[in-house]
Amino acid sequence: MSAFVQSSAIVDLALAIVFAEIVLFTVFIVQRRSGFRLSLVLNGLAGLFLLLALKTAWLKTDGYLVAAFLAAAALAHSGDVLLRIRR
Repeated sequence: MSAFVQSSAIVDLALAIVFAEIVLFTVFIVQRRSGFRLSLVLNGLAGLFLLLALKTAWLKTDGYLVAAFLAAAALAHSGDVLLRIRR
């Protein structure tokens, strides 16, 4: 178990779970043709981008890629906050 936690596989598992949640929320929104909590999708995207930033940092890739994922997370989070404020 400790090898799983110490490797980046734990991040891959979290990415898969968050991605599945985003897909399910998006399908639900499209089928209902409603504004069902678009903020949930944006919140999920923010989390997904944060996990991608973690994964790229863990793998010691280019810092610009980490910064790009962090910026994307900030944009998604800002959209979520704006939707919540408008309500």
